Amino acid sequence: FPAKLSEACRHEIDHCNKCLTQHIKSTLDGHLASNEAVTNDIRCPSKGCGRRLLTDEINLYADAATAGKYTRQVHLESLQNAPNFRWCMRDGCPNGDVYSLTSTMITCTECRFKMCFRHEMEWHEGYTCDQYDKSGADT
Repeated sequence: FPAKLSEACRHEIDHCNKCLTQHIKSTLDGHLASNEAVTNDIRCPSKGCGRRLLTDEINLYADAATAGKYTRQVHLESLQNAPNFRWCMRDGCPNGDVYSLTSTMITCTECRFKMCFRHEMEWHEGYTCDQYDKSGADT
């Protein structure tokens, strides 16, 4: 049973390491699939507890691939309030990146989806940003 959790949770641990590993993976995958924030939202699976697991606990009990995804997502979420950060707008893509504030068309580094930095939408093919504004296409 996970000894590390027993130090922080005030209840008897009622799940094994393998179950905790699977819980962390499925919770993270669920958050990523629904584009929900994961930072500080993977919780102890014991009934009635709900304590948020600490990053070191997640890294200790998650498999290597899940721990890597979690670390990457926490990093992206820490950047999301920067004025030059954009999440990929393609459904199902969990990627985000920091772009130049002078960018117009930006491309997701993971799925290659093209977006407009200024309008925060799919790239308006055939129009510059100024032409798009004048076209009234967004109304």
